[in-house]
Amino acid sequence: MSSADFNDHLSRLRQPRAAAPARIGHALPPPHSRRERLQNGLMLLARAGITGPRAYPGPLHALARRGLILPPLQFWPPTLLLAVFASGGAAIMAAVALLGALTGWLPQSVRMPLAGGPAIPVLLCLGLGGAMSLQYKAQALRAALPRWRDL
Repeated sequence: MSSADFNDHLSRLRQPRAAAPARIGHALPPPHSRRERLQNGLMLLARAGITGPRAYPGPLHALARRGLILPPLQFWPPTLLLAVFASGGAAIMAAVALLGALTGWLPQSVRMPLAGGPAIPVLLCLGLGGAMSLQYKAQALRAALPRWRDL
C-alpha cells in the first residue's frame, strides 16, 4: 500500500460515522398500567400478524376481564411455558385416566402409556410441553418482540 493510499484510508477512518438508525418498529407510548402494557403487547403481536386466540388465548382473556392481567404467551419465559404446558398435559392425562378408572373402561391410547410405567406419561407431557413452548418462543423471535418489562 502506497503512502498516499494509506493516508487516504486513514482520513476516511477518522471521519465521523453516521449514527445507526433507531429501531422504528417498536416505538410505543410508555404504559401507565398493566392494561396499557397488555394493549402495547397485543399491538406488537398484531403488527407481526399474530392475532386472535393465537395472540391471547381464551383463558387469559377470562382472567384479564376479572382484573388479573397476564402477558401474552409470546412474552413468557421458556421455562414457565414448559412448566405450564407440561402440567396442563399431565392434568388432562390424569383426568382421562381417572375417568377411565371410574367407569372401568380405558381407551387403548390411554392404557398403553400407563402400562409403560410413570416415566412414559411424564416424558410425553414434557415433550409436548417443550414443543408448545418452542413454538411460542419461535413466534416471539420471528416477530423480534421486546421483553414484557420493556413495553
